[in-house]
Amino acid sequence: MLDKVAVVDSINDAIGTVIRPATGGLIFAATQAAEDFEQGSTFFSENPWIGVVLGVATAGVIHAGKAVSRPLINASTLGAGAPIASTAEDGVSIGLSLIAIFLPVLVIFALLLMVAAAFALWRQASKRRRYKDTVMGTAGY
Repeated sequence: MLDKVAVVDSINDAIGTVIRPATGGLIFAATQAAEDFEQGSTFFSENPWIGVVLGVATAGVIHAGKAVSRPLINASTLGAGAPIASTAEDGVSIGLSLIAIFLPVLVIFALLLMVAAAFALWRQASKRRRYKDTVMGTAGY
């Protein structure tokens, strides 16, 4: 709920900069160790730091994306974009979680689709920015 309010969202992200990656590392290490135990492997049991590092890296990248994009969204929309972005994040999280539980093979395809959509949005924004620069340049600004 905190991420739906613009100013509180930024404070929450600042606090989460340490907490989220650390939690991700511990969860990743714990689930990998449990899976290895179940399958009779000892790799992660003998090298628990690998799971922690992978989890911290994964959670850190995701948190960094959110922490960088949210202030931009909040500033460019005067805070009105915070609940919209938060709701979109919630929807994607729930959707990917359900896919991971019921159809785990489709997670890769869903992630690839998300990357393709993000790339398409980035290209569209770049074209719009170039067009705006061209128009402003010819107008003498």
